[in-house]
Amino acid sequence: MEKQPVEPQAQAPQQISPLSCLPLLLAIFLFTAGIAWLVGWWRVSSNEQGVYSNMLEIARAAETYREKQGAYPSTFADIMEYSILLSPPRNPYSGQATRFIMPGTDPQPGDISLIPQLAGNSVTDLVIVGYGLRPVPESRRSEWAELPPGPDPQRVLSVVKVSSLPDEVLHPPVQESSEAKQAAERWKLPQGG
Repeated sequence: MEKQPVEPQAQAPQQISPLSCLPLLLAIFLFTAGIAWLVGWWRVSSNEQGVYSNMLEIARAAETYREKQGAYPSTFADIMEYSILLSPPRNPYSGQATRFIMPGTDPQPGDISLIPQLAGNSVTDLVIVGYGLRPVPESRRSEWAELPPGPDPQRVLSVVKVSSLPDEVLHPPVQESSEAKQAAERWKLPQGG
């Protein structure tokens, strides 16, 4: 009698419990959520810096207006009328032109308010208020100029008093690029003798 070769019996695959995959799925979820949070935090911080830059641009325009007119502007229209600021800066949150709102108006992130400080009939100083997406912690609010009545502190990103800004912020040095210097040299007229 000849022995028949024994065929190995196919074993049924082991079933894995769905719960055994849970730690791996949880780790993937937490990693993805952490990355998303970091990207969102960076984007919000970048937008906040954009709002602050817009506030400084407006402060520079207001200071130029004061130097030419003898007093700070009382509205954004004053700045625009004298062509000191040719167009509103871009709102970093929306990509549109920054909205200039009156204090007490419901602000959107990136909006800016001008609050004139009056002495009699003249504007002696100007407070610029920028609005953000998230509330600023109390510890950072001490860096602000005094917030005049009107704006909701929970919506305010930063407060700048124009007269308290350093001169190097209001009048930054103009740096010529090498291309500008080369162009100036090309167009320089010969000295007559």
